[in-house]
Amino acid sequence: MKKVSIHKKEITSSVSKAVEQAIGAIENVKQGKKLKKLVQRSSKKIADKIAEQLKKEQKKQKRTEKSLAKMEKALGGEAGKKKKTKSEKKKDA
Repeated sequence: MKKVSIHKKEITSSVSKAVEQAIGAIENVKQGKKLKKLVQRSSKKIADKIAEQLKKEQKKQKRTEKSLAKMEKALGGEAGKKKKTKSEKKKDA
């Protein structure tokens, strides 16, 4: 599994650029200070949610890969640690 880094600043900047382009496409709309601040705040919130979702997906993918590896080991005949029976424990002591 490739480790993908999640940077909130990158996500925030790409979201804000996309929103600004969408606003620019609308006719008769000026981008003032208030609108820019609103876009910055909302893009930060959106970036937080996206980063959180990406982290959850990465964790889920990591768990599935681990479980697949365990299943492959089990199917391949490679067993994990075997538990000792009571009689074997007594012999060792």
